[in-house]
Amino acid sequence: MFQIAKLTAQFRAESGNLRCTYSIANRHAHPIFVVNVALDVRSDGVHIHERPIVEYRRGSVVLSSALAAPKRDTSYTAPPKSYARLLEPKQVWHGNFSLKLPLVPYNWIQPQNTQEMHEIECRNIIYITGVIPQESVSSAVCQSIAGTALWRLPSDAYMHQKLVELKAVVEGVSVLTRT
Repeated sequence: MFQIAKLTAQFRAESGNLRCTYSIANRHAHPIFVVNVALDVRSDGVHIHERPIVEYRRGSVVLSSALAAPKRDTSYTAPPKSYARLLEPKQVWHGNFSLKLPLVPYNWIQPQNTQEMHEIECRNIIYITGVIPQESVSSAVCQSIAGTALWRLPSDAYMHQKLVELKAVVEGVSVLTRT
C-alpha cells in the first residue's frame, strides 16, 4: 500500500533522556502538511517545539505528533489551533526531540498516594505523526511564527489526516504508570 510520507527515526536513551532524530519524506505528487509542531507561549515569546505527546498503551510507549479529533466543549474559550509544516513533493524534513525519563503520559495526574505509581521499563516505542495532503485543507493559512513559516490548519483538518507510524525497540526507556 502506497504511503504519502515515509518516516524514519533513530532513538536512544542516554543521560536520563529519550532522544530521537527523525526524518519525514514526502512521497506524494503534491505538497503535504506534516503535523509535527506545537507552540509554547511564554513570557519571553513563542517557542516552537517538536515534542510529541506521550501515551502508554498495552506494553508500548506511543509518541504521537498527530491531530486528535476536537473535544466537544461548551465553554467560551477560544478553540486550540493546530499548526503544521509544509513539505513539497520529494522534500525531506529532518527533526529531533528529547524527552525526560521516566516518560510521563500526557493525561497522567500524579496520585496523592505515591504507592499508586511506579516506573516500569518499556522497550517498545511506536512513533506516529500525521500528514495531510495540502489539497485536502485549502483553508490552511501560512503564518510566520517565531521566524518560521507554519500553517494554521482548520479545525476539521484531522478528518483528512493520514497516520505514518514507525515501531522501534529501545533499551533503557522507562515510563510512569499506576498500579
